[in-house]
Amino acid sequence: MKRLACAVCLTVLVSGIPFRAQAPARPGPDYKELEAWAGNWTFQGYFKESPSGSANKLDWSWEGRWRPGGRFLEIHGVLKVAGNEDRYLEILGYDPQKGAWVGYVFHDSGIQEVYACTFDGLTCLENGEDRSPDGKVLRWRHVWKFSPDRMSVSGICEAEADGSWWTVFEVKGARSGGKEAKRP
Repeated sequence: MKRLACAVCLTVLVSGIPFRAQAPARPGPDYKELEAWAGNWTFQGYFKESPSGSANKLDWSWEGRWRPGGRFLEIHGVLKVAGNEDRYLEILGYDPQKGAWVGYVFHDSGIQEVYACTFDGLTCLENGEDRSPDGKVLRWRHVWKFSPDRMSVSGICEAEADGSWWTVFEVKGARSGGKEAKRP
């Protein structure tokens, strides 16, 4: 009886192995849009802390690489403004229920961002919000315009304050080291 029970358990375990070992289907061609942000990027421009604040020089860099499986893009970035440096981790993936790319960003400063991202040809639109450690929420939108080869981009970020929108930053960026990092 023990042998029969062991044989049944072994059969169940072994029969499940091929199912578990199958690789998930490769991401579809729509994932190619997100390759725009893969690779090493550097940006220069200006940043304003508030609508009435002065503009400060902004230096920004990141490395975007595909997670194993090619479904999520992981970005490690550094923002430098007015002598301050903020590092962050960003994860981008597709949310089929929203029909958009969704990004989650975690800054060393404690700020967390959530945003939705859509592509229309060479334009990338992002709408999201920041939540600071003290609970303040800042709504924002980005418009990114890529060059035809997707090796350079210009971007503008606007944020909402008291019901009106103001420009937080304007940047120009370039990808270094050749074409974008391809999915695994």
